[in-house]
Amino acid sequence: MLIASIGKRVGPIAQLLESQEFAVLKLIRYGEGDGDSLLENVKQISPSIDVENHVIEIPTMDGIESGTDILRDLFLQLMDWTERSPDAMVCVTGGTPWLSHTLHHAATLANLPVIVGTHEKVEGREMMFRYPKPLETERMKTILRDRYQNRIPLLMAIEEMSLATIPELSSAVGLGVESIRLILNGRVREVTESEDIVHLGLTGIETPLVRFVGKRDTGERGPKAIEYELTEFGRDVTSLLRESN
Repeated sequence: MLIASIGKRVGPIAQLLESQEFAVLKLIRYGEGDGDSLLENVKQISPSIDVENHVIEIPTMDGIESGTDILRDLFLQLMDWTERSPDAMVCVTGGTPWLSHTLHHAATLANLPVIVGTHEKVEGREMMFRYPKPLETERMKTILRDRYQNRIPLLMAIEEMSLATIPELSSAVGLGVESIRLILNGRVREVTESEDIVHLGLTGIETPLVRFVGKRDTGERGPKAIEYELTEFGRDVTSLLRESN
């Protein structure tokens, strides 16, 4: 699901619709006008997408209450829309600055990833950047730093190598091959629920930090070496860990 602030033109989200497939698109905008033409333009880019306009009233200037009410309402709406859509993301490249900034803040409160865009006239070219779920990323950083510090050098080593095998990681962080294997893939023995990282490994937790990529022919006898890389979430968490060190 893609949730986006939008004005009268589909242009601010066109690149995103062309490059990715979304089953559902929720457009947050002011007023009723131009709604039909906007939907038609979306359908021209992505014919099979299910589009819905979510219209909000323009905040009045007689006080800040209406603005904060809209923020609260947007937050509740995001929570409702994404309850059964864990992969939903929010795009704030369209609409007025106030609308896009308010949606961005609501998305942060709802712990949703946010897509922001540059402008050619300002930054020199148009690009889009996806920022991670802030609360989930910060939470995982804290868990690793407070309870599983021996995983941190491993994540940083994978980040530096891009693709890494278990023997390479063993040499990089000074742990045995079997220890690296258990950290990545988890343990067979039963553990408490609070130790899911130990039980399931960095590759098996609900939002993995590391993923299996493929196998590499090392030129030596025996099976090919399994390669690992950081997931997008793993890169976000590792970046935060580096900044906090």
